[in-house]
Amino acid sequence: MKDSGAPASAEEVREVIRRCLEQAALVNYTRISEYAAIESELLI
Repeated sequence: MKDSGAPASAEEVREVIRRCLEQAALVNYTRISEYAAIESELLI
């Protein structure tokens, strides 16, 4: 996004939100995968 003080366009906002959601999905997937691996080790 621009740091000029001008309002961001809708497309710029969508892109930032999309990147944030992708990052959040990756973090969630990683945590769930790690949790599942720990759970499977405990059950073995």
